[in-house]
Amino acid sequence: MSNIDEQLLHKTKGEEAAGRAGELMEAKRGNSGGTASATDAPAGMSLRERIFKKKKEETGSKEEEGKLVEAATTPIRKGTSKLLQQAWLNLADSFGLTLLWIDIHVWLGSIVGHKFFCKLGQEWLDNNIISAENEYAKSQGKTLGTVEPMVLVGCNVGCFVILLFIIMIVAMIVGVIENPLQALSAAFGYLWQYFGGK
Repeated sequence: MSNIDEQLLHKTKGEEAAGRAGELMEAKRGNSGGTASATDAPAGMSLRERIFKKKKEETGSKEEEGKLVEAATTPIRKGTSKLLQQAWLNLADSFGLTLLWIDIHVWLGSIVGHKFFCKLGQEWLDNNIISAENEYAKSQGKTLGTVEPMVLVGCNVGCFVILLFIIMIVAMIVGVIENPLQALSAAFGYLWQYFGGK
């Protein structure tokens, strides 16, 4: 029985020595710019409590930093959101030229992130509703976020088809200008075959 008592006694003395050595190492690190030191916290705090306190301070500073970044990027995001909204509203008036800005906005949003360039569909939602995190605003944002990319793809495909059609017409005009007799005979040949000629 005394053998077990001696082992436990030596074990607790070893743990105390290791704890003291750890506290000395922490104190040295604290003096040389380390993370936590014995002088940072009250004397009754354990190492675990000091580490927990330090982590809590770090997360608090990260939250404050995040709020500062958000406050700095909010005016920029509002401006680009307003530009995106105006690009959608003036899409027909500009004969599709504002589609370039919409594509650039989506491209920059995927590269830079959505801190500066909002996701598609969010430019129509009021910022007060978004900040309140209303369920209705979330559902509207999801609906617009799925409809707007489909409309954007459709507009891009439509503009691509129109561009190909314009290139074909220009190529036909250039072909007629370069060799008008061959183009005229080909046109009459197609008409002759269409109306039943042999």
